[in-house]
Amino acid sequence: MCHIYAYEISHYLRTISEARKLLSELNHAAAKLNMSASTISRLAGQGGGLPACLEAGKRIWPETADKVRDVIADLMQARGAAWAS
Repeated sequence: MCHIYAYEISHYLRTISEARKLLSELNHAAAKLNMSASTISRLAGQGGGLPACLEAGKRIWPETADKVRDVIADLMQARGAAWAS
């Protein structure tokens, strides 16, 4: 029983870490692209509330995170923005 509980906590912490990482990437891209993070999430089909959900520590499906990252990459490439710095 304790082993399962430890696994659940570990999984939850990894999920929260992934959400914070995505939020950081979203905010960084928004600054580079001179757009709001909510606009980028809206373009990814996730609605403008995604950044607020991530800030609140809500979990995100891996497929959703991948979709948002794909949109960020497409926008960066289309605008010729450099990801670094």
